[in-house]
Amino acid sequence: MEALIQAFSLGALPTLAFGTQLRGYLATELQCTPMRISKKLGGGWLLDKPIERSLGRKMYCRDYNMSFVKEQAMLLELNQLRSKFLVNCKPTRSPPKSARGGNWSLHEQSYAFKLIEFFLKGVIQAPRGITLRAYLSQQLRCCPMRISKKLGSSVLFGCTLPRHIGRTPFAMSQLPIQEVHKLTQEAEVELYQLRRLCFKC
Repeated sequence: MEALIQAFSLGALPTLAFGTQLRGYLATELQCTPMRISKKLGGGWLLDKPIERSLGRKMYCRDYNMSFVKEQAMLLELNQLRSKFLVNCKPTRSPPKSARGGNWSLHEQSYAFKLIEFFLKGVIQAPRGITLRAYLSQQLRCCPMRISKKLGSSVLFGCTLPRHIGRTPFAMSQLPIQEVHKLTQEAEVELYQLRRLCFKC
């Protein structure tokens, strides 16, 4: 969380929309509710360091004067921390009470469709080898069985899905690294907007 706050405060997130609140950004990155972020920041301390109690309401503003090298170094560190975070997120045997269920809304299908597209292209931040089913379960905050049922229907957002697509393991794109980085940033921007609509954060 500390690294995310630092990058946000320094304006080193080129894909983040201007005016985004820190509270919402952290909730999205840490895959938790905004209320949990508010409680954490509201304590006034983070890693034994004092922080502003109103920090969560801070709005994002990119620093266009930051050097490219410094910005890329911070983004690389964040990507490494994000990968470790996803690996350490152990799925529970039963979904939490707040887990999503029931019918799939149009916004949820739209978000899931794009998650699948970018997953298959290898232009997202995800642990190598994680299956599409497990990845969607994490991102959509629902049990894997709900994902399996939807993928098993072979139809999502009006499009036909291949059989057993949920078993597909993640592999990073083999395109040149600079192109992959560019495509990943573009994917993050699009997914961020769809995620907000899906969860109405």
